[in-house]
Amino acid sequence: AASKAKRSFSDRPGLERCRIIPEDAPFVETLILTASQPLIAPSDGDDLKREVGFYDLALTLAREGRNKLTELGEPVRRPKDFFCEMVKSDSHMARV
Repeated sequence: AASKAKRSFSDRPGLERCRIIPEDAPFVETLILTASQPLIAPSDGDDLKREVGFYDLALTLAREGRNKLTELGEPVRRPKDFFCEMVKSDSHMARV
């Protein structure tokens, strides 16, 4: 019978063994954020609940990262005069 216990996706010791960036590196150099709590996946195989959990966690950490960068005075948006070459031409995109 399948266990109804919730599974955790946290392998902090494994992540620490893979660390190639110094632990004392400033946030602006790494942009690394770690959730304070592990993601708890539903044991009933509910993919929607699991995906919503990943989404909520990613959104929370993205907001936290944006706030940290703002506090550090780092820009988080492109300048209004930002220009970037497109890979595909405008005529090609019009056909798509």
